[in-house]
Amino acid sequence: MAAGGVNSRDTLLVLLAWIGILYVHGVWANPCVDATYRIGEPVPIGIAYWPGGLEVNWTGLHPCRPADRDLLAREGVQIALFKPSVDRLTFMRSTKDEEDALMEGIPAEKPQVLSLVAFHGGKDFVRSEARTIRSQSSVHTTGVGTIPSLVLILRLDKGKPKYLLWDSEDCYACGGKNSGNCIAGRSCAIDEASCVSNDNQVVDLSVGCNFTMPVAFSGTDKHSVAMTSGLEISRLGKYAVSRLMSGTFNIASDGAGSAGNFLSNTGSSATSNILSFNG
Repeated sequence: MAAGGVNSRDTLLVLLAWIGILYVHGVWANPCVDATYRIGEPVPIGIAYWPGGLEVNWTGLHPCRPADRDLLAREGVQIALFKPSVDRLTFMRSTKDEEDALMEGIPAEKPQVLSLVAFHGGKDFVRSEARTIRSQSSVHTTGVGTIPSLVLILRLDKGKPKYLLWDSEDCYACGGKNSGNCIAGRSCAIDEASCVSNDNQVVDLSVGCNFTMPVAFSGTDKHSVAMTSGLEISRLGKYAVSRLMSGTFNIASDGAGSAGNFLSNTGSSATSNILSFNG
C-alpha cells in the first residue's frame, strides 16, 4: 500500500485498527498475560483512558494490578484493547464522539482533561508514561485543545514486552512549549472548536479531530530477530507518519464506501470495561 508519497516496498505493512472506547463490552484479549512474541504475531495492548485524571494521578498505578484496577474503575477509567502484529506499523484510532462522551462525564469539580496510558501485563507490569490527549483546563496543562496523534513504541527483549515509550514529542510546530496550543509542554493540540461545523458535525473525519496512535516496535523477538519498525518510524519522522496516516485512512474510506466497514474487516480491536480484566 502506498500512501502519503511513500512507496510501500520501502515502508512497513500498515494494519488498521479501529478502536471504540465505550460501546463494546466483554473480554476480547487480555493485555495482562505473561508471554513472549515473534515477528508477525499479535500482541494485546491496553489503552486506559482517565476522564478527569491528570498525568500525575497515574503515578504508581497499573491497570493489570488488582488493587489498582479497582481504584481506576471507581475513577471511571475506560479500557480500549487492540492487537497489533509484532514489527508491523499499526494505527489505533478513537473518534471525537467517543472522547466527547468521556469528557462529558467528568464532574465539574474535577480537571476537565482526558489522559491515557498504554500498558501490558505479565510479571514486569509494562506501562507507558501518562499523556494528556485532551484538555479544557490551561491551569493544569498550560495548553488546551485536542491532540491529533501520539507515536507509541513497544520494545521487546527476546519477545518479552519491556517498555512502552512515546516517540517524537515536541511543540516546535505550534509555537514552543509555552504556547497555548502546547499541552503539558510536549504535544501540539488543535482547537476543539475547529473540529465542529455550524450544524454541530465533526469537520475532519480522517485525522486531526480524531485521535490516532501509530504503534511500532523495537528490540528483538522471541527468536532474537531484530525488529525495524521503530527505527523506520523514527526515520520517517512524525510529520511523514501523519501524512501516511491521512493517506491510509482516506484510501480505506474511498476503497470501501465507508471507513468503518473497511476497518471492521481488517482491524483487530475491541473494548472492555476495566472490571472485566482477569489479571
